[in-house]
Amino acid sequence: MSPKLIPYLTDIKAISSASRMTCFLSNTGALYYCGDVFPCPKLTPTQIQKVAFHDMSQLRSYSNFTFVPVVLGDKVYKIDSANERSESKHADFISFYAEECQITYNTRRVHHNHYLYKFNEIQKIGQGGFGSVYKVMNLFDQKIYAVKCVPFEDTKNKGKVIREIKNLATVNSNFVVKYYDSWIERQCLYIQMELCLDSLNKILALKPQVFNRQLDEPMSLYEYFISCEIFRQLLECVQYLHGLDPQIIHRDLKPDNILISVKVKNDRFIKLCDFGLATMHDKRIHYITANKHTADVGDVRYMAPEIIQGMKYGHKSDLYSLALIGGEIFSIDLFTEKLMSIVTGNVARITISMQNSQYIDELTVSIEILQDLLDSMINLKWEKRPECWEVLAKYSEWSIDNSLDTNDLQFKATLETLESHENPFFNKFLLNILQRKWASLSIFEKFQKIRLMK
Repeated sequence: MSPKLIPYLTDIKAISSASRMTCFLSNTGALYYCGDVFPCPKLTPTQIQKVAFHDMSQLRSYSNFTFVPVVLGDKVYKIDSANERSESKHADFISFYAEECQITYNTRRVHHNHYLYKFNEIQKIGQGGFGSVYKVMNLFDQKIYAVKCVPFEDTKNKGKVIREIKNLATVNSNFVVKYYDSWIERQCLYIQMELCLDSLNKILALKPQVFNRQLDEPMSLYEYFISCEIFRQLLECVQYLHGLDPQIIHRDLKPDNILISVKVKNDRFIKLCDFGLATMHDKRIHYITANKHTADVGDVRYMAPEIIQGMKYGHKSDLYSLALIGGEIFSIDLFTEKLMSIVTGNVARITISMQNSQYIDELTVSIEILQDLLDSMINLKWEKRPECWEVLAKYSEWSIDNSLDTNDLQFKATLETLESHENPFFNKFLLNILQRKWASLSIFEKFQKIRLMK
């Protein structure tokens, strides 16, 4: 078959095509369709006679539905098979399809066996309350991905999964797990995503073992150094969400929803996932009107008190969760212990390993600053909590980046321990940090380090 000219179909401003229907919108407000649905099969484009709205600006057809959604002004309207239009409450197609049809507009309905046709299933890597996650290889590009499979008969979690797709499609950044595709097959929703094999929960469980530390013992200098870097990257991820307009509140921050990337880009290991409870937060609406976000959402172990109590809240509820995760990263309970009580005994140990007393005061000050910041992040008055960027702005004060001596014997022993561990994360993470630190040195500083190594 070859293309054919349709002489009467001119002055077209928008075309939307699906597997069984194509719609055309003209600059004069005329709407045409062709295909085997809506409201009856048409092989050539046919105008919907009763519809001619000059303010129509966009359309987005979906072949399995007997209506065409269009944008009129700042609202999405449905034009049904009777040529009647009805107003929805949505301003964009993403929200319209997610809420009205329980799909994202780029979710496809496919024939059976699409998953088996396109992917080689390697192993199951996760099992949750609303589905399973598999490590797969794409048979066409030979790349490795993660695919989440969610049974659609589970109506309780259906809305959560749809919101997750909507939010993943909205955010596209190295700070979050990358979303590739989604489709419906055999009463299941499949979501293809970037593969991340480890979670922060697993890394935190391994960390004391890797550094040969009992849970009630103080950290070594190098474990504290890596802990600072993990916390910094986590803060940057959440700051990305809070820096959007409108902001996104994650509302379910916990170690299980913080993943470790397999492929490191821009020095980034830490990424956020599971956006099923995330919500848009518009300061112009939620702070000055009676509108408020849903109460009692997320994991109660990391939930801010204002969410539990059903009070009005904003993006700083995430800061409360971040502080509790920070407590786990630095092995403290923010409500019963002070960080200094955990690492005070470590100051002498650091002095011996560094063989230079000038670092004792510097480390003590860094620890005190970090403790104060974590305390401020769990302030019961959420408006008094700091922003992520404010905590990050003080990174050089609460971290010990300037105190790390790569020529120290204890550092070399630590690096050998990390290299020999079966989980490569800590070794890769530390080396990546050092490469960044090395790249930032001046030529003179690099020359001095090379001279000392000889």
